[in-house]
Amino acid sequence: MVLIVLGGVCLLIIAGVLVVANLRMYQKKRELDYQVTSLENKIQGMRQKNTQLEQGIAKSDDEQYIEKVAREELDLQKPGEQVVSFVQTGVEVEAAGAQQTFWQAWMGWASGMFFK
Repeated sequence: MVLIVLGGVCLLIIAGVLVVANLRMYQKKRELDYQVTSLENKIQGMRQKNTQLEQGIAKSDDEQYIEKVAREELDLQKPGEQVVSFVQTGVEVEAAGAQQTFWQAWMGWASGMFFK
């Protein structure tokens, strides 16, 4: 009788160990699946960037593309051209501040009260 009870206890211990090991493997598999998905997304992003760079290289001989890049990204201009910059006035800044949420306005008021 003692051998049967001992055998049953051993089987329960072995079953418990197998269940715990199975749960750990399941968690590890989920982590690895997440990593694979993340890396696949990074690869997709890099492929898109690579395609954009290849298109840029292909257009490198195009005069209009070169001018566009020079004007937009490098802020260059042709001789004799004038650059116009737009600066916000105080009225526009106040109007932008009026669009604050309730919490932003409240935090601004509270910080003004305590941190002068």
